[in-house]
Amino acid sequence: MLTGTQIVQSGGTAGDTVLSGGSEMVGAGGTDVSASISGGEQDVFGYAVGVTLFTGSQVIEIGGTASGTTVSGGSEIVSAGGTATAAMIGPGGVEIVTDGGLDVGATIAGGTQDITGLAIGAQIASSGSAMLSAGGAMVSATLAATGSAFVLSGGLAIATLVDPAATLIISSGGMADATALSGTEVISAGGTDFGAAIRGGEQDVFGLAAGATVLAGAQVIESGGTASGSILSGGTQYVYGTDRGATVDAGGIGYDRQQDKCARRGHPATRRRRKPIRYDDSDQRHP
Repeated sequence: MLTGTQIVQSGGTAGDTVLSGGSEMVGAGGTDVSASISGGEQDVFGYAVGVTLFTGSQVIEIGGTASGTTVSGGSEIVSAGGTATAAMIGPGGVEIVTDGGLDVGATIAGGTQDITGLAIGAQIASSGSAMLSAGGAMVSATLAATGSAFVLSGGLAIATLVDPAATLIISSGGMADATALSGTEVISAGGTDFGAAIRGGEQDVFGLAAGATVLAGAQVIESGGTASGSILSGGTQYVYGTDRGATVDAGGIGYDRQQDKCARRGHPATRRRRKPIRYDDSDQRHP
């Protein structure tokens, strides 16, 4: 289909449609199966399954659902009231979850997910990335194998699992809650993280980290950064900024540069601080 239009009405089904510059509208109650989009636009008010997108766009409108879309190029746009499930976003592909849109179970493998709506259960790996802007929320995402997520002002990341070699960056005005960290988390000045569990890797705090539990790895409170209520149960906390109310359990280490001393339950501290990975606002850009 080069410049024409296909309309799939309620009760109708289209299969193996090829869009090469034309348009397809899948109406409420209509179904499209295994379309191939190499230009043009598919508008989904009904149900589309197994679409492959090379260029052009798939727009999931209010009341519409797309399942199993593979985005190898072009963009999948989840509009307000639309739902995408099990999308695969490869290199060169973009998924845009707008305010009021919902994405569930996407795999971001080299592509990009831009979120101002709600994304649940994303798997982000292979240099893929997620960008959360104002109003956007990411819930129960897994960052693995060089995957990354950037939480900008007004964005919220909840229960993010950050594996080794993955990175979570909380920009000024951004917020994270219940992060499980084995990779790297950077909390920029003005950013906030609540209740992280640091199981390895490093949390670099230029903003505020509240209620973190350090089980392994390190929490580094940089100059100008603040930690409140940290529990050190096995890892190390390095204080170059401000710490309030830390609890040091057996096996935990707290190092205060300003006072040039270490506190460790049971025996003297001997560990040295390794140089943290640093980011500033110029690094918090769309990859």
